Amino acid sequence: MEERRHRVARGAPAPAGALGSAPPRDRGQHRARGPGVRPMKALVFKGTRSMELASVPAPEPGPGEVRLRTLMAGVCGSEMHSFLGHSTYRRPGTIFGHELVGVVDACGAGVSPDVAGRRFVVDPITTCGSCSACLSGRSNVCASRRLLGAEVPGCFADFVVAPARNLLEVSPEVPDQVAVMAEPLANAVHVVRLLPKLLGRRVAIIGCGPIGLACLSVALLGGPAGLTVIDPVAERRRLALPLAEDLGRGLAFTAREPDADPTPEFDLVIDAVGAAATRQAAIGMAVPGGTVIALGLHAQASELPMNEAIRKELRILASFAYVRDDFVAAIGLMNQLHKTFLPWITIEPLAEGERAMRELADMPERFVKVALQP
Repeated sequence: MEERRHRVARGAPAPAGALGSAPPRDRGQHRARGPGVRPMKALVFKGTRSMELASVPAPEPGPGEVRLRTLMAGVCGSEMHSFLGHSTYRRPGTIFGHELVGVVDACGAGVSPDVAGRRFVVDPITTCGSCSACLSGRSNVCASRRLLGAEVPGCFADFVVAPARNLLEVSPEVPDQVAVMAEPLANAVHVVRLLPKLLGRRVAIIGCGPIGLACLSVALLGGPAGLTVIDPVAERRRLALPLAEDLGRGLAFTAREPDADPTPEFDLVIDAVGAAATRQAAIGMAVPGGTVIALGLHAQASELPMNEAIRKELRILASFAYVRDDFVAAIGLMNQLHKTFLPWITIEPLAEGERAMRELADMPERFVKVALQP
């Protein structure tokens, strides 16, 4: 991939991975900036299964920041957990949204005007840049990290503000609704980086939602001997087949329903769901000496068969989010694979966001990924 397609926007004064110089905002809740501020429409979280399309003041970029006009915003599974009342991470009054593609509409002090009018995706996590985690290349676990759409107002809105250094360009060939997959794909890149080499291994992925399918995309490039995806929804399993055909020619590929009594047959198991049952199944599916990696966040706590894991001497890993290199790699992969991703994505108007999220929760056979368009 040509470097120009994913270069970081110029003019940001903070070091890579560091929090921008603008003052922190309150937990994603939108604040007025004084009289005469430009209004915009935003989808505001009101409580369990409730969102409101509201008129709120458009944000103004501070030093080192840009304002983007949102072209498309992806609905993340973690936002669905909050919407359904399974998580209290996002509070009522929050403007959700951290998967976005947009056009720079305004620049704050210290940002090069060259970025104005250009389309970017956004790395939605900002970190301190100075703690031991950041300095050791693990900025994803920085204790001071702030996520767009949670700690600061997100992109389920006409406009959103982000640090200029968090902008990355994508190929003009990538449609807006696919460009929002950059963030889920970065999660998948991080998972595969943490795993042992996939070459010649038997791999299983539990869950064919956006993260599971993204993990499948990346894992297929690693040359496994065989790959199995597991999901109770037949339509989601069906969407995995074109990926295997495109990227895994000659690979032993299977898509199946969950087993009530899983057989230990896989060297590497990726749990992209995070329910108690899938975490337990992942341990059961791994062969002695195998590796299980957990990244799904469905359940806050789960009872696990740890004696089985110990007797099988499994390596159990956890994966959270991504670092900058993962995001850049994801951009490169997306530029190559964007046509494969198109069938996963359903576009809905931002004004119908509450209905779209309700249907996504209630009819998983109809949707894999929803992208909201202001």
